Amino acid sequence: SASSIFELLTTLRKISSVVWENRVAQMEELHLNILLKMVNLSDFNAKMNSLKGLSKIIENPTSIPRDIVSKWIIEHSILSKVLEGDIDQIQYVEKARTFVDFIAPSMLKEDIEMIWKMQHGRSLATVDHLLSLIASAATKFNLEQLNCLIGFIDNSWKTETIPIKEKLIELLGAIGRGCQEDSAARVLEVLWDMAHEDRLHRSMLDHLLYCHLRVFSEGRSSYDELKRDYCLKCMTDLQRNQGWLVSALKHLYELLLHNPTNTFKRSEPDLISLLVHKHDVISALIRSLSTCQLDVWNKTHGHVTIDTLVDGRFTHQESIKTHLDLLSFLLKKGNLYLILKRSEELWDTLITNENASSFGRELGLNWFITCVEDFNRDSQLALFEKRVSKLDLTSLSPKGFECYKLYFARYNLERFRRAKRSSNVSNKSTLSNTPSSNINSSCVSEHSEPIAPIEDASPKLNYACMTLNDISTLESIDDLTTQQLQQILVHSYVSIAGCVEKSELTSKVKLLYRDEKQKKESNAKISKEDPNENLCKVCLDANIDCVVLNCGHLCTCIRCGLFGERPAERRKRLQNLISSLSDNEIAKILRKNEEDNEKVEDTRQIKAKK
Repeated sequence: SASSIFELLTTLRKISSVVWENRVAQMEELHLNILLKMVNLSDFNAKMNSLKGLSKIIENPTSIPRDIVSKWIIEHSILSKVLEGDIDQIQYVEKARTFVDFIAPSMLKEDIEMIWKMQHGRSLATVDHLLSLIASAATKFNLEQLNCLIGFIDNSWKTETIPIKEKLIELLGAIGRGCQEDSAARVLEVLWDMAHEDRLHRSMLDHLLYCHLRVFSEGRSSYDELKRDYCLKCMTDLQRNQGWLVSALKHLYELLLHNPTNTFKRSEPDLISLLVHKHDVISALIRSLSTCQLDVWNKTHGHVTIDTLVDGRFTHQESIKTHLDLLSFLLKKGNLYLILKRSEELWDTLITNENASSFGRELGLNWFITCVEDFNRDSQLALFEKRVSKLDLTSLSPKGFECYKLYFARYNLERFRRAKRSSNVSNKSTLSNTPSSNINSSCVSEHSEPIAPIEDASPKLNYACMTLNDISTLESIDDLTTQQLQQILVHSYVSIAGCVEKSELTSKVKLLYRDEKQKKESNAKISKEDPNENLCKVCLDANIDCVVLNCGHLCTCIRCGLFGERPAERRKRLQNLISSLSDNEIAKILRKNEEDNEKVEDTRQIKAKK
């Protein structure tokens, strides 16, 4: 029985090792000779049984010593005999994989060449199986063996068809993901060089960069230096602004995207900081965007369409979007603000540039809308004054109108905040004479549905003191100006975002006034029973009007809830409070405290019993 012969031989060897030690070598030789006879047979079952027996020897460390097995394999050319079998059968390939992985470290150049040449003239299924065996063995290769294999791959790359080239790319990717760092660096270098070849089809280029990226996705921290090197290589391609520009930007974006945490040494900056501060990637992106627009405009003589190709692979629209996506990612991931000078350059490149296409202008407007938080407040104000406010409102697209509306609203809101923070009433009264106010008035006159601007300040009104307490009756709210309504709502911590009409502000203030009035009436009733019941438990001065999240307790005023109280202030306040209490009041407080503690303790005991 072919299936049980190897079990018999293994049992004989175990008996010999105990009873006849001088016959152990004879049993091992007999075992290997029978394996050799079965491998030489053309019968599929015989070869399968021989591979099973050989796999058991390799996987069992207590069987025949590995050095004896390796010497026997080389002496009798077992590798070529195994690979001459039914490679097109998946079961046979799986058994052969164990054998090939075992012999891989001792393979010679002739063995690698023999395996490589076996794929010529075979079906695609057989080629797949052979390449999977090569990929599995190559992860055990040293650098010399790997360079030998890469030489064969390079020769085939120059002559083979597209389907075979796709398989070669998969082979290199599989080797890179499974081998050690020095071998992975060599594979990454080969993939990078292949991706930079001229006249490479886009699908194959994407496949090469995908396999290149997957080598880094294994999560090995030792590859962080390699990732840094290839990010800098992408920066070099960006600065050259040659035909590989869009691919370099896409790959740089993917490399940074798959770098969620900074795993480099603490003494070294993270990737984004390195690119932004040392290599000025943001300036390079804006310059590249401007150069691309000018080149496409000149090549097409101004007839730029969505399908216009930049480098024979990517369209002009894809090029603009890739630039903007990377820029947005750098700002958000790096927690950076775009400085005013760069934002003006980007605006001039995408929006007001005479060489800008219509779809490029729309992409730019959309970017300025979605990335408004990537500018600080001063930059938002200056950008509106110097660029956005200069737009011709009569010819704006819906996206342009949305952009104008957004920056106009932020401009007015920021002016209001600054006016509120100012303590000098005279400075507020002259606010209407500033150039920025003239911009607002001109913008409102051209706008069909203007966002309510800050109205001219009257020197008779003290805006710094305008709060809800200044309102005497509900009807007087209708006589307030827009700025007074805004100040009352902001002072009461009510959001005014989205309020574009004065009537909306008025309705909010009226609702707030009614709520405050009801609260005062309720507090008056409570104060008759216990004067301190509704006072803030921190300052014991203001009324309770703040809810603590997430517990939901009502125990402080808004000021104490937001800013707390300094220890020195608290100590002084408590001392003054205690000194003002009588002995009976102090005794009442202590007695109430003891009762509360007893209630808590009773509750704990009940819970413990349950």
